Amino acid sequence: MGNNPVPSTLKTLSSDLYTHITATPLKDDGSQSDSIVQETYTVKLGDTIPASRCIVVLDEIDPDAPIKGFQKQPKDIAIGGKLKFISLDTSYYIEPVYLVREVVATSIPARVEKNNVSFSIIKILPEENKMQILVEQKLNKFIIMKAIKFPFINILWLGCFIMIFGILLSILRRKENKFT
Repeated sequence: MGNNPVPSTLKTLSSDLYTHITATPLKDDGSQSDSIVQETYTVKLGDTIPASRCIVVLDEIDPDAPIKGFQKQPKDIAIGGKLKFISLDTSYYIEPVYLVREVVATSIPARVEKNNVSFSIIKILPEENKMQILVEQKLNKFIIMKAIKFPFINILWLGCFIMIFGILLSILRRKENKFT
């Protein structure tokens, strides 16, 4: 079926309220969609990155960052961005790492599972003293519902019925005048 609007109305004496759902996060086959949003930010020290229910501040750049889950080789270059993660109830540090091994550069993201957010360093701009950070966040399930209020709509309908009654009355009067 897809995203069909299912309207509903509430009629009162002074107004009508019309509501319908215009969008739901569903795929064409009706299953839940992956609502992952990716945004890239170019930041320097002290800049703030907005994310899902939190903010993140780039506190420092670590030129020799430790890498979790990787064996660091002598010629590897690991640059980390120490990010202060501030949410409603907690505040702590996370560190995504930009790893250069021989001629291959890769990003090791820092994930915050509680908020469904991931931070990755995708580019370092040494001339500007900045770095580009990719923020991937999975948004919560949502719907978009529109509500339209029609004030005094009953007066409009009353006017339409009076006009129809007047037209019918004039047709009857013309017929009577035609026969006499």
